Amino acid sequence: MMLEGGTSNGCQVLPGRLVTLLLTDHLSEAQRRAAGLFLADGEGWGFGGSVRADGSYGWTGGADTTARVHPGRGAVNILMTQVALDGPEGAPVLDAFEELVLHGTDGRA
Repeated sequence: MMLEGGTSNGCQVLPGRLVTLLLTDHLSEAQRRAAGLFLADGEGWGFGGSVRADGSYGWTGGADTTARVHPGRGAVNILMTQVALDGPEGAPVLDAFEELVLHGTDGRA
């Protein structure tokens, strides 16, 4: 529904303006600086979760469970783990997953 501007099966469920607000970064520069390690480069917060400069949006939880929607690519990526975090930088599996999603594989198993 979010990918369709708030519509589902041809019916407007959420106003288009609300969808825009959900997916727009609302952080000030001071808030972004204070967030430190909790934001990736180019990441901010809309009313619905994290938004990034590449137009993607989603959420990453404390046990490295992540969901990210990439409207420009028509992709939805979900990774569910129960990896204990050693600190705010996250687990390496999350970085590896995002790298795979962004760049794919070279075809080797």
